[in-house]
Amino acid sequence: MAECIELLVLFGLPFLGGALAARLWLTRPPRRRWVGLAVGEVPGRLRRRAQAVRREVSA
Repeated sequence: MAECIELLVLFGLPFLGGALAARLWLTRPPRRRWVGLAVGEVPGRLRRRAQAVRREVSA
């Protein structure tokens, strides 16, 4: 009986490991791409951020 269980584990675990590896590979986050900015250039996300407006205080 123990040999049968060992045989099932021996053949079953590689399939489970492969399925897990495939699932992790398919659901991985996308790679960060090189943006291609010049030296000193401000990225678009930072450039388009709303600027603070200074308002005069009425006393």
